[in-house]
Amino acid sequence: MENLKNFFLEFINARILASNGIPYYLGQSAESNETSMVSLMAFASLGMENEAIPQKILKRVINNLNSNGSIGVFPSASEDGLWLTAHAILVGELYQRKPDFEKSLEFLLNRKSVTFPNYPEVTQDNSLVGWPWVTGTFGWVEPTAWSLLALKKAGKGNDERWQSGKKFLLDRMVSSGGWNCGNKMVYGNELLPFLDITSLCLMALDGIELNLIQKSIDFVKSNSLDTTSLYATSLAKMALDSLNYSTDDLGKYILEKLNGSEIGAANISHISYAVMSLGKKRMFLS
Repeated sequence: MENLKNFFLEFINARILASNGIPYYLGQSAESNETSMVSLMAFASLGMENEAIPQKILKRVINNLNSNGSIGVFPSASEDGLWLTAHAILVGELYQRKPDFEKSLEFLLNRKSVTFPNYPEVTQDNSLVGWPWVTGTFGWVEPTAWSLLALKKAGKGNDERWQSGKKFLLDRMVSSGGWNCGNKMVYGNELLPFLDITSLCLMALDGIELNLIQKSIDFVKSNSLDTTSLYATSLAKMALDSLNYSTDDLGKYILEKLNGSEIGAANISHISYAVMSLGKKRMFLS
């Protein structure tokens, strides 16, 4: 663990900008709120919340919050990517800074996807409310899953919004197991499930009856190493860890990737997820 702490501290220290924000990639000058917040989650998974660098990043993230508590993908595009407000709430909980993110929680609770009439060509319940990528649009799986994680971590797991989001995710689950990014079937054709999104959904639905999601669990177990995506494998490990499955093989694979020569040019958020997957288990869920 100490080696991992030192690796990640050096990795972020070499990439942090003068603003104390983090870009998506080494050499970029534009800070990404998403990358900053995911790096904070990774530091928290290693028990490094009080270190100087994460505290600087945390201060920058709080500074980048909009007046209503939401946060965009870039400080220069503060109204774009407001689904990332869920990340801000998770950061507030992990760093015990709940008061700084009270407006963020209120914003997320009030943010709703629009609904549409049901059509026979699309086999799903369009009346269910989730969370959108963009304000005033239809609900999607990934922002809904992140929102459920944030609400439950903030103690809102019994709130009506959490319950409606749970129904939304269960409705969008592919019948053979797993989740696509939006619909589960179009014009009679079942859509392909994605490993990263399915893993995220399994964590978001923590505590649900296993028989409702067993096919999705089996999908992650069968495909967790059948990908070149470090991001997807890291989320798969986190999901299987949360369900108490053995993930030694995934941990070994992720460590090998972190020790690889291509790490320097990698997406910084993806490296943060990899580190997160090797840190504290059930970080989002306990």
